Amino acid sequence: MRDLTTFLICVVMLLGTGCNASSRQLSTEETQILTAAAPSDSMFYWTRFDGKLEVYVNGADLVPNQNPMTTEAWMDAINSLEQRGFSSNDGLKVGVFVLTSKGHAAAEQLAANARSTLKPNGSEI
Repeated sequence: MRDLTTFLICVVMLLGTGCNASSRQLSTEETQILTAAAPSDSMFYWTRFDGKLEVYVNGADLVPNQNPMTTEAWMDAINSLEQRGFSSNDGLKVGVFVLTSKGHAAAEQLAANARSTLKPNGSEI
């Protein structure tokens, strides 16, 4: 439940203030990938098998459903993270990515924004 709360706080903060120098704000999907991958080994990967898109971080598939708009949003997020320099697949297998130092910095900023919106008892301000 804490991870869901953290994610929702990140999304709210992201929509309100943004978290990077880019003129575009991070999408919900980009935020989910960054916040899930940063505390672990920083790796994530995607695969499409029998028409089903899966985006894995720490062994968990982040794609909530196979609606075409949803799967397009997730692929856009993966491409955008790479274009922004937040992730790279240099030297890795196709579909496997690792967060860059810039990606870690963005994830840290998201976490800091989330912490700053919490009262000492853990509820939102």
